[in-house]
Amino acid sequence: MSGSGLCSALPAGREFATSFMYNLGSNGRDTRFLVEVAALPTSQGSTKVKVTAVGEVYEREIKPGMSESFKLPDRVEMTGSKKSHQAVLIEASQDVTVMSLNYKKYTADTSVIYPVKDWGTEYMIFTPSSSSPSPESFKEFSLTNHKEPNSVEIFLQGSVRFEGKYYRRGSKMTIKLEPFETAQIQSQDNLSGTKVISRLPVAVSSGHVCVQKYTSCNHVYEQLLPVNSWGKEFIIAPLPYHDILTYLHDSVYVQASEPTKIILNVDGKVQSYPMFAGQTLELYSNWPHAIYLTSDKGIQVLFEFNGGPVDTQEYFDPFLMTILPTNYFSTSYSLEGQGDFSNNIIVVARNKDLDGIKIDQKPQPSNLMWRKVDGTDFSWAEMYYSTGANFYQISHPTSPFGVYSFGVLYANGYGSPAAADPAEKYDCSTTKCSEDEVCQMKGSSPVCVKKPPAIKAGTCWAMGDPHYRTFDGKYYTFMGNCTYTMVKNCHVDENLPAFEVDAQNDRLTGSKVTFVGKVIIKAYGYTVTIVRSEFGLVRMNYTLWNLPIDLGNGKVKLSQSGLSVIVETDFGLTVQYDWKETIVITVPGSFSGKICGLCGNFNSKKEDDLVTPTGSHTSSVAALA
Repeated sequence: MSGSGLCSALPAGREFATSFMYNLGSNGRDTRFLVEVAALPTSQGSTKVKVTAVGEVYEREIKPGMSESFKLPDRVEMTGSKKSHQAVLIEASQDVTVMSLNYKKYTADTSVIYPVKDWGTEYMIFTPSSSSPSPESFKEFSLTNHKEPNSVEIFLQGSVRFEGKYYRRGSKMTIKLEPFETAQIQSQDNLSGTKVISRLPVAVSSGHVCVQKYTSCNHVYEQLLPVNSWGKEFIIAPLPYHDILTYLHDSVYVQASEPTKIILNVDGKVQSYPMFAGQTLELYSNWPHAIYLTSDKGIQVLFEFNGGPVDTQEYFDPFLMTILPTNYFSTSYSLEGQGDFSNNIIVVARNKDLDGIKIDQKPQPSNLMWRKVDGTDFSWAEMYYSTGANFYQISHPTSPFGVYSFGVLYANGYGSPAAADPAEKYDCSTTKCSEDEVCQMKGSSPVCVKKPPAIKAGTCWAMGDPHYRTFDGKYYTFMGNCTYTMVKNCHVDENLPAFEVDAQNDRLTGSKVTFVGKVIIKAYGYTVTIVRSEFGLVRMNYTLWNLPIDLGNGKVKLSQSGLSVIVETDFGLTVQYDWKETIVITVPGSFSGKICGLCGNFNSKKEDDLVTPTGSHTSSVAALA
């Protein structure tokens, strides 16, 4: 075990990249920029790990259930509001978890480092506010690119000066990133709510060079979860430094990417709040009341310890940590105390399973005092577990639970979710079936059943002035000049996601003839518009985008093939349009009988293609349209 451990976090992976943002603390011999790599207890033999940073390469082998700290050169720290080549790459032969530490004397924090496979293309920035009057009191966030050239659009909620150019609040920055290039964006304005949209997945970290609230300032940062990884149910336990009688509090920040309703249950009192897209809402956290937070749409939740206690000289400084949704809970965690710090955990577990939680396979200690969370079947407990570098495991044989680890030291502090050891899963992802079988869950058990007869994909098209062919092979001509639904999923369920493809027919000047002048594709909450003659371009969010484009980590991909644009979804929908007059739509056989529109219902019967979404037959194409 390495001498100065950290508490790292889920999820596990084999390839990671990160960057170290500017820390306002003083440089000195205590300065430490570390990545902590932990091998899973279930690893098969030693795990080979390679860390590459600013031209230096470090290679070690880590035994199962153990970890190693990699101390990186001080020049890995980014400075200024600009691009640089200071990415840190971590590669492993087996799955590992990774944590980073950005440490200077009296100012430090830690963050989960998520593997490349869990990066996203859409993020919302959070930057804490500070009471410090320092002219260098910058809010900041960073972008870390992977191995392909990338383009990132940033919709600013505060003014920014980047590489000598000034961008006002409300403007859009576009940053081109080379392979493994990083960018640090700094501002004295609040950047919370700033939207980041990337062509390819990136890593995004957000924080403050040194945030000050009730005590002295401390560097804080977190790697953010992409919008498509946000959750809807959260339990936020308080820290024991601000009770409601002190009139001081810690802060819980909630962010919404679309109109959202949230519901809070605190000390038995239930309140609901509407949130608008891009809003950041601050909630107060006081000991000993936990917050139960639910929402109807995915939200981002961060906890900021504001420093304290304020009535003693042995105070601790702020830190920032992500609050994970309850569906991220696991059955086993590794705890590694950081050297010099007093290390503590907060545990959140179901009431019926509290007795089954063990630390190092021993009965839970007597100082684990459980408190119920109002409105739920969960309880929470806070416990000190070590001073300095120690290694523990906390687990339950069957019930997932949550663990947060935080450490305090005079004029310092850190916090993060704890390192989840992926539980052994018994589901269809771990079950192998024969070629003529498919896996299905029956209750909580995976079973192999015979595959149903395969239905071939269907193709529909419209071309010329315009002529149509449905999925079932019916041909007709239709001269309407409005916007029509070509195809949509009229039977949405968990296996058949919602989608819609619309076509706008435009009339030729002085003629009755119409042609396809615009194609609108809706899937996974994205709306892509392709307009006649805008070759090589598509429209999203009222802006023009160059091809190729990757949305939602491969959920929707757009590319150009010859003189046509190709739009593909991960559930098998393909739309091809030549920016002129021809649209070709292909859907997989799984949508047979489930769709509607001018392309028909795809049930292998061409005679009933003129059926409305409600199931009634129409006498003509015009009536259907």
